[in-house]
Amino acid sequence: MFLKKIFPSILLLLGVNSKINAQEVSFKWAQLKDIQHEGLLNPKIVLANENGFYTYSNQSKSLFSYDLYISKFDENAAFLKTEKISLPQRVKNEATLKTVFESKDNKSLFLISELFSNKENLNLLYLQKYNATTEKLEAEIELNKIAFEKLSNSGSVLICQSEDNSKFAVITHYPQIKDSNEKIKTIVYDEQFKKLWEKEYSLSHPSEKGYNEQLFITNEGEIILAKVIDEYKKDPKIFVFKINESEIKEIKISELEFYPLTYKIIQDEKKEIHISGYFTDNWKPTISVGGRKAKGVFSFNISQSKLTHKSNWDEKIKNDFINLSLLDITFINNELHLIGDVNSKKEVKTTTTSFESNFIYNSGPGVISKINSNNQLITSIFDYDEMKFNNRNGNVISFKPIQFKNELFLLGNDSEAILKGKKLVVGNEIYSKTVVFNKFDSKTNIIANPLWESGIGGKQNVTILAPTYTKKINASKYYVYALGNEYQCFGVMNIK
Repeated sequence: MFLKKIFPSILLLLGVNSKINAQEVSFKWAQLKDIQHEGLLNPKIVLANENGFYTYSNQSKSLFSYDLYISKFDENAAFLKTEKISLPQRVKNEATLKTVFESKDNKSLFLISELFSNKENLNLLYLQKYNATTEKLEAEIELNKIAFEKLSNSGSVLICQSEDNSKFAVITHYPQIKDSNEKIKTIVYDEQFKKLWEKEYSLSHPSEKGYNEQLFITNEGEIILAKVIDEYKKDPKIFVFKINESEIKEIKISELEFYPLTYKIIQDEKKEIHISGYFTDNWKPTISVGGRKAKGVFSFNISQSKLTHKSNWDEKIKNDFINLSLLDITFINNELHLIGDVNSKKEVKTTTTSFESNFIYNSGPGVISKINSNNQLITSIFDYDEMKFNNRNGNVISFKPIQFKNELFLLGNDSEAILKGKKLVVGNEIYSKTVVFNKFDSKTNIIANPLWESGIGGKQNVTILAPTYTKKINASKYYVYALGNEYQCFGVMNIK
């Protein structure tokens, strides 16, 4: 059902962060840093614990070249130091960062980079291990090598880590060969990147250049590959492939007028694997203006090879969402929750002679869905004030789902004026934001909980919370990040 935010009347009357019927949340912020501070241009929080954390930032230094920085912070989120990390080089070619993984013991970073050597016609995947105890790079390992004839047909690589950080999976797509089926190589590694097994497979469909895929590996080491075939046709085929050392099994999950659009893969407490998300009934060979429309929610049990849920949005919502992304899926009290957000990115060229562009980011509303114990879909709208920001400040849009004491909360930003019940909003008040920690309750109401004393946002908006950068330390403590036009800062968030 469509449900607006519920504002406890006492919050509106007092205009303060009353704790009646609301979760207590407090923030402690470290000193502001200049937005252009070296090594903190786009920081991602990693290796978080009670003693502090690290960040990594992959920063562009030219059109096709990047610098990687790793920075250290203490337990109060205060900046300590930063250092530049060199990625692998070969025949004057430099690797580009593909992803960063955290080790199972939370003491190391695995830096994964990719290098295309044109002179050697090689596509190379590298691993570098950064030891946070010694603060040094310990290893540089060539994980994968693909030989190719043309750079435009150089193959591709996917890599992922299991939820408990104990396994890694690498899938290699070999270069396309005309009139032949697609060939892949799968490798599974343990928590320290020791190879457990490797196997090549041929898939039962023609080799393709484009890959709309998602890779997942269970804690036990089974690989799941979700893949769209014939993506540019009217009726694509969407499969999941279950892969282990002895066999590969393909399961078709799309049907006529049912095309999984955006989804995530999850393993439940019974170790059954599910792929869940949003679907559309009209794929269209070319995306129409605005994007494909999400018509509703689905869930497919991969372990049992069956569709367990498919529902259109409740008729009261009366909205087929365009640009709906899936932030997270999670089981709470054995009920599947899907948390999504409508967002878009628009490129605006600065000049006709420059390669540079400006980007405008929009977000909102949030879409919170639950498949309950009776297999019914219930959806509510997190109707926060639409946020529109340019370039790097686009990091402050969207929101972060947080589980606390087996309940779901939505950490984000909303209009200060609207939260205070003002009917006439003028001047800078239009842009003033307040941090919210809204509750999604058992009746699927979204209950507003403004945090007036968060220490950021407000009328000045020196910095605004960037919710998706939030990093968990323990059940009630998180490191957080805020960003503004001139400054940035890190902090600690506590929930009671």
